[in-house]
Amino acid sequence: MHALFLITLAVSLWVIITSLITLTLKKINLSFILRIGNVVVALLIFITGFLGFSLDKTGLFGLPFSSYPILLSLNPLSNFFVFLLGLSYVGVSFFSVDYFKHFTLAQQKKIQFCQSLFVFAMLLVFTANEPITFLFSWELMALTSYFLVLSLEPTKQTRKAGFLYLSISHVGFFAIALSFFLYFSNFILHNSQPVANLIFIFAFIGFGAKAGLFPLHVWLPEAHPAAPSPISALMSGVMLKTAVYGLLKFTFVFLLSIQKIWWGYSLIAVGLTTMLIGVLHALLQTDMKRLLAYSSMENLGFIFTALGLAIIFYQYHQMILCSLALLVVLLHSLNHSLFKSLLFLGTGSILHATGERNLGKLGGLIHKMPWVSACTLIATLSMAGIPLFNGFISEWLYLSIFFHQHSAMQFLLAILSPLIIALSVLVFGLAGFVVVKFYGVAFLGQPREPKLAHAYPATWFERIGLLWLSLGCVLLGILPNKMIKFIQAMIHQLIPALPVPIETHQLTLHFVNPEHASLGFNPLYLSLAFAVSLIFIYSLFKKLSPKKIRRAPAWNGGFNSINCRMQDTSEGFSQPIKQIFSHLMNVKLKLPKPEDEHPQYASQVTEKVWQWFYFPLIKITTQLAGFTKWMRQGKISTYLLYIGITLFILLVWVA
Repeated sequence: MHALFLITLAVSLWVIITSLITLTLKKINLSFILRIGNVVVALLIFITGFLGFSLDKTGLFGLPFSSYPILLSLNPLSNFFVFLLGLSYVGVSFFSVDYFKHFTLAQQKKIQFCQSLFVFAMLLVFTANEPITFLFSWELMALTSYFLVLSLEPTKQTRKAGFLYLSISHVGFFAIALSFFLYFSNFILHNSQPVANLIFIFAFIGFGAKAGLFPLHVWLPEAHPAAPSPISALMSGVMLKTAVYGLLKFTFVFLLSIQKIWWGYSLIAVGLTTMLIGVLHALLQTDMKRLLAYSSMENLGFIFTALGLAIIFYQYHQMILCSLALLVVLLHSLNHSLFKSLLFLGTGSILHATGERNLGKLGGLIHKMPWVSACTLIATLSMAGIPLFNGFISEWLYLSIFFHQHSAMQFLLAILSPLIIALSVLVFGLAGFVVVKFYGVAFLGQPREPKLAHAYPATWFERIGLLWLSLGCVLLGILPNKMIKFIQAMIHQLIPALPVPIETHQLTLHFVNPEHASLGFNPLYLSLAFAVSLIFIYSLFKKLSPKKIRRAPAWNGGFNSINCRMQDTSEGFSQPIKQIFSHLMNVKLKLPKPEDEHPQYASQVTEKVWQWFYFPLIKITTQLAGFTKWMRQGKISTYLLYIGITLFILLVWVA
């Protein structure tokens, strides 16, 4: 197992170095071979993570040109996230083999180098066992993803998206660096509660910025549309989970013995706000990739809400419920990585085949792209939490926490639980609204543009990537027992005080609550019952229907012909939600006047967080920068003096 991990690192480095060489040599084109190399790396990462669920070892490696040791840890928690990375990257790498061949040679080389380095950085983040390596890997991950966001045509919009992403990423980086600094410089010696609170606050800000939690989420809907679709799949499916991994390490490894209950309530408050804002803005989007970006925001809010519940239950010594909440955190992280990567890849296929990602200009693609349509349907049903698909399992376990916590209720939690349940169920329902809009407008109905008649189906490599992720969504929805068993064993190894909350007898899941009652649930039996019901209804319909089918023109309400303008648009589909929740967002309407010869209707929705938080922050920052204008004299000697003064202060402080 240890040797397999070393082989994975070696092959990854070979792909990175070869990509760098081809990037510098303009006449050499090894892009296809290197994309096959990405598939090999992805399979190695997947196998390493899969075989390492019960592993607990630490490897010590030295840099070739430095005496500083690099500690890489293969423990149960890191192995789970390595498995998550490999599972998603296998699908993305297969899909990318043919997807990027339409790009220019320069773009292919740049994307290949940055993508391989990006995946290598995430692998190091999940396995780093000391702060310097972790921070180096974190910064490398941020920089490579920034260049990937800018890898397509450098327009003003993409540069703005990249700058916004890089700015918030570095705010998060400095917050994480401060949390590490406080932990290793002071907390270990004094075990101080105020210092622990500061560590948590900085870690929450740092990892929340990477996860896209409110109000640090504004980079998500800007960066995802700018990046190529396979890169968006990796960023949403895997990179956002590095924040989950990091905050889990801080709250349940570093600071486990000195947790405070208000940490959990803070996570729940921010998580629920993120869920609601994310799903509402997803509903109002017409750009498919912006819609999926806001949907990722909603799912990360869900994960952090469950993490907050885990902290609260641990403080109340309700270990079964704490273990169940952590199970939800990890299982939904895996589920989201599958269906969200699949959705971004499906969007990429649509974009290549039609040149469009605007829902208002799509429609009827189910006939032109049947493979993409079927796989995207699986992903949308998973995202909606429909039974038989993986999203339902984690949402069912999440709601089970509240069904079984009545005996463990504390006063504040008893008051807040109905509110948490109500908001969660509202978000789950609106998420179903989102996927109906996404899939229905894009794939069903009639084509809204003439060019859609020339749409072509996905290639075989693209189909393999889509089918791989689709298979994961279905298997984790029908047969989640083995994965739940692995995750529970990992949680118990991480924190031995936490018991196993789910008994996986054969194919049935039994939740053991504090009263030793159980709630049985068998996903496979539910799937079989659903299939039998469909067959029965179909057979009944065939039997009762007339033998001869009469074919006649459908009644069209008096219109001479039915065209695409008579079907629901993306904007019209979400109009009721826009009206109901208009006070939570800025809605600008351009309404036509009666005397207009060419009436036009326009609607623009922006987030109020810009008006409430970012614009005032930018104004204050600009004013503060004006006060330091006298320091910018444009003289090298003055700047050298500043460096000398700073160095002197640091030396005095260290001494």
